[in-house]
This record gives sequence, structure tokens and C-alpha cells, in this order.
Amino acid sequence: MKYRWDKKYLYWGITAICVIIISFLVFAAIFEFKGVLGVIGFIFRILSPVLYGFAIAYLLTPLVNKLDRIQMKTYFKNAKKPHKAQKAARAISVVVSILLLLGILIGLCMMLIPQLITNILGFYQNIESYFYNLEDWINGLVGQNSSFAEYANQILSQAKHMIVGWMSADLVPQLQNILVNVTSTLWSVFSVFADLIIGMIISIYFLYSKEKFASQGKKVTYALFSHHNGDVIVKNARYAHRVFGGFITGKIIDSAIVGGLCFIGMTIFRFPYPPLISVIIGVANVIPF
Repeated sequence: MKYRWDKKYLYWGITAICVIIISFLVFAAIFEFKGVLGVIGFIFRILSPVLYGFAIAYLLTPLVNKLDRIQMKTYFKNAKKPHKAQKAARAISVVVSILLLLGILIGLCMMLIPQLITNILGFYQNIESYFYNLEDWINGLVGQNSSFAEYANQILSQAKHMIVGWMSADLVPQLQNILVNVTSTLWSVFSVFADLIIGMIISIYFLYSKEKFASQGKKVTYALFSHHNGDVIVKNARYAHRVFGGFITGKIIDSAIVGGLCFIGMTIFRFPYPPLISVIIGVANVIPF
């Protein structure tokens, strides 16, 4: 007699496993909360390169798709083997996208890190005048004979000695060494973010085979759920991807425009630190309010 697979047994098995896992997690969370946090942190550290790779691949997907369409309409328009041409176009698109991302990150680091260090050193050199101006402003606001002014000036004096002492002893010597050895500093920064570099490598695999992963995800969805529920899940996933992906793409383009306009305006009016402030404004503009 031929055995007929019934999905209800699969549902029962998955439900039982989920109940056991949830019961174990609830018990562990109640009696071993610190241990649970440690395990979660350990799992996240292990999976962080994969998560970084997925995030990078998702952000670069619109660019890869655009490059694919351009190449298929131009260089591979009359290809005799469209399947191989599509693979070649995808490989070129992925490599170009990753190199563009690396170029942007390295360029921003090389532009911002030296200027940020220079600005901090300039702030350290002028910190005395900043505090004197602040004291004069407080005295002019509340009056020199006011007890509040005396109290405020005392606090400012203590804060000035504390900040100057910390910057003189710890911050400034380290920044001067970093400023002299910018190349080695950048290399150290990228060495620290090894997970991010591994994530970029993983993102190449995700980008090259994204249609395959999407197809496998659909198969798993229809294997676990009924045809109707599977259609609902796939439809909602596509809608979420279209809305969220469009939002992220629009935000990045909008932030690039805002940062560029800020840089042009600050350069025209000769405001100080145009690259640093423009990048900060552009990055802050990505954050939804």
C-alpha cells in the first residue's frame, strides 16, 4: 500500500517542536536570564556576518537589477545564449556594485577621519576661548553679581579643567598619532570590522543567486502552508518588499541629494567643515522621523 503524505502530521510535528522550544526558552528566561542573554549574544555574533551580508545584498539589489537591465539591452542584446549572457551580466553587476560600495565607504573614511581628527584638535586648541565666551554670555544674561552666575561660572570652570585634562592626557596624543598614520589607521578600522568584510563576501553569493533563494523560499512556504495561505504570504511578502525597498531606495537618493546640496551651499558661503557636516546631515536624513 502506497503511503500518502498528509500535511496535518507535519503541522502537528512543527507545533510540538515549537511548544517544546518556547517552553524551554520561557523556563530559561525565568531562571537563567543572564545565561539566555549570553546565548543570544553568542548566536548573534556567529550569525552577524550572514546578517550583514543579507542587509548589504538587499540594499544593493536595486542597483544590481538596474545594471542587469542595462547590460541585457546593450552589450548582451544579441547574445546567442541568453542564459549564459544573463549569468555574465549578473556577475559583472555584482562586482561593480560591491566595488562601488567599497569605493564609497573608503572614500568617506579617508575624507571624514582626518577632518574629524583635525576638528577635534582645533576644538582643543580653542577650548579656552569657547569657555570664556560662554562665561561672558552667562554674565551678560543674568548679571555679573548674580549668585546664579557665580555658581554657573564655578561649574564651567570645573568642567573646563576636567575636559582639558582628559583631552590633554588621553585624546589628543592618540589623535595626533592617528593623524600621522592615516593609512595604518584605516587598515586597523577595517580589520576590526572583519564581520562586515565577511558580510560583503556573503552578499556576493546572495546577489548572484537571489532568484534561486526567492524560489526556494516560495517552495518552503507552500510546503508548510496550504495553497491559499501560501499565496497570501507570498503576496504580502512581495508587497512589503516593494514598499520597504522603495522607501530605502528613495531615502538613500534623497539623502545623497541633501548632502550634496549642503556641501555645495557650505562651499559657496565658505562655512567651515563642509565635507564633515554634509556627510552627517546626509546620514542623519536616512533616519526616519
